[in-house]
Amino acid sequence: MLKTANEVQAGDVIIYRTFSGENREVTVTVVSNDIKNGRAGFEGIVIGWPTDYVWGYCSQIVKFISHKGE
Repeated sequence: MLKTANEVQAGDVIIYRTFSGENREVTVTVVSNDIKNGRAGFEGIVIGWPTDYVWGYCSQIVKFISHKGE
C-alpha cells in the first residue's frame, strides 16, 4: 500500500520537490505536525550529501522510495 504524504515516518526515503522545482531524494530524520507556519512537514538528509540537511512540507513529497521497516 502506498503511503500518503501525511504518513511519512523517520527513516523513510522520499523524493520531494523544492520551491524552485528541483527534486531531491532525502532520508527523513524528523516528522512534525508543525514544521513551519502550522503545516506538517519533515527534516532530512539529502542522499549523496550527508551534510546537507533540509526541511519541507509533506505536501511537497512527490514519491516514496522506501519505507521504514520494509
